[in-house]
Amino acid sequence: MLFVIYFFPVETCLATDGNIIYVGGAGSGNYTAIQDGIDHAEQDDTIYVFKGTYHEHIRLHKKINLVGEDKLYTILDYNGNNDTVYVTADGCTFSGFTICNNSNTSYSGINIQSNDNKITNNIIANNSGWGLYLYYSANCTLANNTFIGDSINIVGNFPSWNTHTIKNNTVSGGKIDYYKNIDNQTISGDLGQIILANCTNFTIKNTSISNADQAIVLGFSSNNSIVNTSISNSTYGIRLQYASENTITGNTIENNDYGIYVTHSFNNDISKNNIYSNNVFGCWICCSSNGNTIYLNNFTSNKASAYDAINNQWHLDGTGNHWSDYEGLDEDSNGIGDTPYNILPDGRNQDLYPVVYLKDDNKENKTYGFEISLSICAAFIVILWKKKLR
Repeated sequence: MLFVIYFFPVETCLATDGNIIYVGGAGSGNYTAIQDGIDHAEQDDTIYVFKGTYHEHIRLHKKINLVGEDKLYTILDYNGNNDTVYVTADGCTFSGFTICNNSNTSYSGINIQSNDNKITNNIIANNSGWGLYLYYSANCTLANNTFIGDSINIVGNFPSWNTHTIKNNTVSGGKIDYYKNIDNQTISGDLGQIILANCTNFTIKNTSISNADQAIVLGFSSNNSIVNTSISNSTYGIRLQYASENTITGNTIENNDYGIYVTHSFNNDISKNNIYSNNVFGCWICCSSNGNTIYLNNFTSNKASAYDAINNQWHLDGTGNHWSDYEGLDEDSNGIGDTPYNILPDGRNQDLYPVVYLKDDNKENKTYGFEISLSICAAFIVILWKKKLR
């Protein structure tokens, strides 16, 4: 009995319509590279990978099941010019691995460009590109995966967004909330990532998200509100794709690469947000996005404040945004700069009424440098005066 359990443990616990092929381990006939096992497999075979660290790029180009012995110790640590796992066949299963440390920002831990795949029970950690990238894919199941410093990125047409099953996944300990084809919901509390796919009339409020590839994502979703959220240390803070007539107001968005990222989205209201210290752009608008209104935001200490290559309005009712890199004057002291603020890339879009001083800044000690300096000087004068009286 012990002999059977020790030498044939895998066949007793794997259900498959095809054969079982082994990678790693000490058995005779086992492959040493995972890709060799895949290349020699037939459709519906199972590739069982024993514990170990494998430094290779994996391409699932046929319908198979790729199963790791233990996700904590079956590790794909690839750092090259490709995705770590690239899925091009429909109907694959990928389970039981740690996928980590791909430092190339152009590639992903897992890149899926096919349909009906199941990605379950994995650890996806610290990949510099996307953790898990669904590119024009439909009907995929993502379940019981743990993301660390990574998350889910969806790109594609309408079915690419609202046909998946995404459940019981976490980002850095916070739950991933994925909603599709529903309306009239309220989301609050600390989370790992929020994805709305074909949703309307949602309110996302009083939420804190950090350390994700993308914190809050709206795809093909309209008439939603993001209010009083704190988003930090992510690649994209808030991303809109084919998302129109949404309201983003009163949020703190800081230390991301892109604070707000807008593509193919129209007539959104972006106002009264504190957009601080983002590493690439505070707000990026491109790819046919127009009719958006951006006003009364506090853009402070971003590497570049804003980019708009289309046609959007950066002010409302004679009031624009505060820009910490604004170099104009306010000679009439009305709080509005005397010259427009030019939006990158070429100034075709302008904030005609840049705000020199924001009275309703939601975060202290960010735009009040002059007032703070004046207070310090006044305190210093008082101290000297008291010493003189002695």
